Amino acid sequence: MLDLERKLTFIPQRKAVIGYVFVYEGAVKECENCIFGKVCHNLTSGKVYVVTGLRDKIVKCRMLDEDLRLVEVDYAKIFVAVDPKFALEGIVFRFNPQPCKNILCEKFDECVPHLLNSNEKCKIVKVLDKFICPLTGKQLVQVLVQPHQP
Repeated sequence: MLDLERKLTFIPQRKAVIGYVFVYEGAVKECENCIFGKVCHNLTSGKVYVVTGLRDKIVKCRMLDEDLRLVEVDYAKIFVAVDPKFALEGIVFRFNPQPCKNILCEKFDECVPHLLNSNEKCKIVKVLDKFICPLTGKQLVQVLVQPHQP
């Protein structure tokens, strides 16, 4: 089955391992005239990707002075906390972080994940556990989301 969200890109050979997760930061000026630029930089800046497959193609990056390997990537899945009304597997919704300043809370990274933008469209891949916010007493649900690509 063809996965339309999967993309091909080059990453450093030493990082080309299935399961490797990275944030794509965008192209640099030195890449503008490179023949591999369209493949290296066909991802969306600021998004989190996971390597899902390896290809045999290896090229030399002149800017990094290292070998790059062609890999298949997909958006990485991210744990977040949502209101129970959104906790339905398969739905697409606009994610908004919880209003929390308690950085010592064990759920802080799920309530205020730095890997998602406010109002970003996400698809709930899996509904996990319910929990109560220790600060507000509000019930929340831990879910696994993937940024949605229309």
